[in-house]
Amino acid sequence: MLPVQNKKYSQGEIDLNDGRTLYINRAVGHLWQVRFNVRPEITIFELEKA
Repeated sequence: MLPVQNKKYSQGEIDLNDGRTLYINRAVGHLWQVRFNVRPEITIFELEKA
């Protein structure tokens, strides 16, 4: 059960085609917005100077 209408934005790295990148973590959900059969995830970003 995903709380979003557009499944494109359900998880992962998404290129917004304007020089920006969006990342959506799979998370663990809360209250009624649970995600069944999805393992919890910890995201680590390593930033580098351009």
